[in-house]
Amino acid sequence: MKSIICDEVMSMSNRRMFRGESGERASKDWSRNLGAPHRHGFRPECSAHDALDEIKWNLKEGRTSIYDADLKSYFDTIPHVKLMACIRRRIVDRSVLRLIRIWLESPIEDRNESGRKHVDRPDKGTPQGGVISPLLANLYLHCFDKVFNGMCGPRMWANVRIVRYADDFVIMARYVGRRITDFTESTLERRFGLR
Repeated sequence: MKSIICDEVMSMSNRRMFRGESGERASKDWSRNLGAPHRHGFRPECSAHDALDEIKWNLKEGRTSIYDADLKSYFDTIPHVKLMACIRRRIVDRSVLRLIRIWLESPIEDRNESGRKHVDRPDKGTPQGGVISPLLANLYLHCFDKVFNGMCGPRMWANVRIVRYADDFVIMARYVGRRITDFTESTLERRFGLR
């Protein structure tokens, strides 16, 4: 994770960003319920421009110290056990939970240099290109959002705001100090198994 300066954020508004349309269509109703004003991307009626507008609003409100969180290989590193725990908070139908688990753990077949077949059953990550991957990724970070914005999180004790577009997010405050960065990094690494 790294810090960026205010000018870089303002120049982001000139970049073109895309949304994962297939993931949005497949999960329209469910992802709408994950709504909060600071969550954008892979959700119906939410665009990168909405996220940039929120960033600009926070800058005008005086939150000019910005911490840019860069989750390394986010879609490939989501721990299945922790993801399923988040999903179980929202879904109680065991057949749906079983289907999601089977889909997450589906084997990946690969061949090495000598042509020998190798099959791997992953214990983390969401399948690339899957229509449900963006939804599961949003759901997992939704759990982080709840901790961050909860009674013991930086939003309460430091008046910090988080603006998220899919798996990318910035933390905005008048001053982003060590306590905020330590909270964010330790929560993501220890509680959510992300880097």
